[in-house]
Amino acid sequence: MRFYILERFLLQKVYGKTYTQMNETTRRGFVNHHIAGATKILILVLAACTRRCTNVDQYGKDYRPT
Repeated sequence: MRFYILERFLLQKVYGKTYTQMNETTRRGFVNHHIAGATKILILVLAACTRRCTNVDQYGKDYRPT
């Protein structure tokens, strides 16, 4: 995913010349920073969906309205 989607297409398209002019060390850190951010957002979304879809509170009780 990292090499094909981020490095070859997405980051070059979004950041353009800024991305292509970075040296290899800076570019690697830049890509890793974006992967970490995307991972955190994905974890937050999945946690929110799981919590909302289960209809159970933190004590294991069903909280759906009757």
